[in-house]
Amino acid sequence: MGSLSGWNQNNRIAIIVDGSKIDESLTNFPVRLHLGQTCGVNQTDLRRVFTELGANSKKIAVTTFDGTTQCYIEIERWDNTGQVAELWVKIPSVSPTINTVLYLYYDNTQVDNSSYVGDIGSTPGQSVWDSAFKAVYHMSQDPSGPAPQIKDSTVNANNGTSYGAMTSGDLVNAKIGKGIDHDGSDDRINVPDSASLDMAAALTVEGIIKFNQDYSGAVWKVPISKGATSGNWRLWQLEIHTGGTQEKVWKALVRKTSSDAGVAAGSAFAWATGVDYNFAFTYDKQNLKVLKDGTVFGTTAWTEDLVVSNQPLNLGSGWYAGNPEDYTNCVLDEIRLSNVARSAAWLKATHYSNFDNLLSFAFLAKIAMDQQWVLDVFLLKSSGLNQQWALDVFFLKSLELNQQWTLDVALLKSLELNQQWILDVALLKSLELNQQWILNVPVLESSGLDQQWALEIPVLNSSGLTQQWSLLIPALFLQSLQQLWDLLAGPIPSVVLKQVRYICTLDDLGLPIEGFNGRFKDGDPSYLSVRVPDGKRFADEIALRSTGELVIIREGVMLDNSIKSDEIARVNLETIRQDRGARNSTVTLVGHKQTTNAAPKRVDLEGVSYRGEYGGKRHIRCMFSQDIRPGDTAVFGVEEIVVGDISYTVGASITTMEIAEA
Repeated sequence: MGSLSGWNQNNRIAIIVDGSKIDESLTNFPVRLHLGQTCGVNQTDLRRVFTELGANSKKIAVTTFDGTTQCYIEIERWDNTGQVAELWVKIPSVSPTINTVLYLYYDNTQVDNSSYVGDIGSTPGQSVWDSAFKAVYHMSQDPSGPAPQIKDSTVNANNGTSYGAMTSGDLVNAKIGKGIDHDGSDDRINVPDSASLDMAAALTVEGIIKFNQDYSGAVWKVPISKGATSGNWRLWQLEIHTGGTQEKVWKALVRKTSSDAGVAAGSAFAWATGVDYNFAFTYDKQNLKVLKDGTVFGTTAWTEDLVVSNQPLNLGSGWYAGNPEDYTNCVLDEIRLSNVARSAAWLKATHYSNFDNLLSFAFLAKIAMDQQWVLDVFLLKSSGLNQQWALDVFFLKSLELNQQWTLDVALLKSLELNQQWILDVALLKSLELNQQWILNVPVLESSGLDQQWALEIPVLNSSGLTQQWSLLIPALFLQSLQQLWDLLAGPIPSVVLKQVRYICTLDDLGLPIEGFNGRFKDGDPSYLSVRVPDGKRFADEIALRSTGELVIIREGVMLDNSIKSDEIARVNLETIRQDRGARNSTVTLVGHKQTTNAAPKRVDLEGVSYRGEYGGKRHIRCMFSQDIRPGDTAVFGVEEIVVGDISYTVGASITTMEIAEA
């Protein structure tokens, strides 16, 4: 992973898109990035961005996982005084199998990032929305201002004008920033017809609605519609019915081309006032579908083209025979129109994003400058002596900044002891760019221990030797901001897996770990014990989360840099034990939680090194697998067992997994 050149690496936040909420690969997906006191799934406080930037909203950047490829950002709202912002970020691709990781940079020393960050209507802002979006209304403008008041975020400029007795007081707090309050009497937003709004073959309409009135009796209301030129039917609309057999029915309706009639899809549900609902409907010349909060709840088959007309789009009312009607008393927010039928997976992810339940955040860690750094290299393997050796780094050590650095290598293996070993390090900082740094390696598994091994460091970047050296390790997230820690355990046996790392969190707090032990059994409380180094540093933060959820995630980085991420353990913290020595301290965290495997599966085991039987049950020791769970069927050779419990031991130089038969 690289970093964005020139930006302060201390001011960087990891953004993690929850892959478990993504049902298919999504391309150019616009995600909501909410900044404030409680943000995302883990309710993270991100107000530090405002502390750094103040009103300088464009001194930010979001990159993909490589740390350098920037994403477009639209600023819907930036309230420095209230320390809250609503941003929209275009993600090139979102995976359904692993978490997608982005990085938010914020640096007040930068010039405005105007190539990638902009307000509504700017080129970078419009670039967030792909070409299928024909109108996007954040509903965040004062409806009493100069017409057209309501701005379209896309390149199509389908801006809307407010009608009725609308005042600045109708711009109200909504699910996403601000929304427009419609009184149900004469308030509406009128958008003139344009070619971009004439969608004949496919359509998606989506938005957020909150009803202010609990309608009863025979009532027909239309929160959003596109009018037809003539006849008894609108071109399309979202409508609600109450009364008789239509009690609280929510449906979409589109007009037929073959006759003056409509096709409807929808269903009844007990909607309530004061509640935000994420509505959507789609049409693809096969089916008309209606969705609520990301779930399809009505489908009607139909195969005709949609009618097009020169009539306006109305928000807050219907449109019939050239006049508005069926006004709805509601708050409307985040209205979008597309000329494609967005997939159910897209709309489900949009719902999670809109309701700030898709992203989580983690701060990149900084280690105090006065402490020792340790570089621990273990289990380096190569299939050929002429290739460059891979180095998994876990700590870096120096007693003084002006002395020669030492590299403590515990297990280096080679058939030719006289060759030079190459250490390719991408981010070591030093003033003297042209010199080769020699690192003394005191422990080598070799018959020639008196030789010095030369390690070649090709990229040396720094403004001076007085600063602490830093080695950037990709992707373990801790509480503070400068650098990443990795716990890398065990040999790398796979031809496609190049790195393994373990991530530990306690609620929203990321923790470095020396290792962990666990025992997991289906239907019984799982046990987890985690060892945290530098216990004094983290003691106060841990104490604040003394009843929190302790989680271990294992990530495998493939040769193509894709990441396979699986949760290994999740327990409720019960015990905090601090052990202090003369120089160091550690904290051991212990917890339990009931676990159940709702969907047992078959898993092939690799690297079986031990088989035994005691108590009438078979026990297997094998290579670590992040796929297997108690209740699964483990397959090894011609044998198989139903897994009763799994025991893990993971540390800097050891990784073991033992499986016991149920």
